Amino acid sequence: MSASARGGCARAPEGAGGGALSGGGAEDNPSADRLSGACLSAEAGDDPAPRLRAGCRALGLEPPPRTLRRLEAYIALLQKWNRVYNLTAERAAARIVSRHILDSLTVLPYLRDEYCLEVGSGAGLPGLILALMEPRRQWCLLDSNGKKTRFLRQAVTELRLGNVEIAHARVEEYRPQQPFTTIVSRAFAPLAAYARAVSHLAAAGQLVLAMKAGLGEEETRAARELGVSLRIQAVGVPGDAAPRNLALMEWTPPPATTVCFSGFPRSRKQEARE
Repeated sequence: MSASARGGCARAPEGAGGGALSGGGAEDNPSADRLSGACLSAEAGDDPAPRLRAGCRALGLEPPPRTLRRLEAYIALLQKWNRVYNLTAERAAARIVSRHILDSLTVLPYLRDEYCLEVGSGAGLPGLILALMEPRRQWCLLDSNGKKTRFLRQAVTELRLGNVEIAHARVEEYRPQQPFTTIVSRAFAPLAAYARAVSHLAAAGQLVLAMKAGLGEEETRAARELGVSLRIQAVGVPGDAAPRNLALMEWTPPPATTVCFSGFPRSRKQEARE
């Protein structure tokens, strides 16, 4: 049973995971400040387990013991690969928990439906972590870097994740066999560039999420000029006071190019002729 099905998942603000987005600017989120200032006093040296449990509780999550063990196994695997490949700047387990694992989990309440894509997955943050937390969702982790996709495939094998597939490609060239209900990225590109990069993957009812450390007015304005409905949600990460924002975007209406099940894009004019 998924974490949210168990009733432990923090409830998303109204309009987060479903329905049309308002065109408003940044919203205040009182819980974000409380979470970022939360003290993870359960920390014991560099053992990630206490910080994981405390951080999940601060986010309103109660993952089962098996899921916690798999998160710990992911951290150990990431540390091992980091000795040879520069997958993340953080090396200590405690820092990986707060800067990467818990940060990834803040997206969980905003996911829409069950077929998700992560663009520029890197070390699988957040996609791999979200797939661990909710096995009912199917994930595709997309990255153009062969070193990173090799790590992702190894992680999927060692963690025995049956709900994750890895795609080694540039997002502009990626042609999936079916549309995604949620697309997410973390520190991937400016919002307008990100929206353009995934526009050929747009589908009705789809939600496009961007995890950002900071967002300026110029960046949000450029995204809205492309015709996307955009809302900015402040989020808090337990034990980390650094600012975090989640951009929620929907096409209004979706672009003239859609993804068809044959894997090749076609225009709405072509669809009308058929």
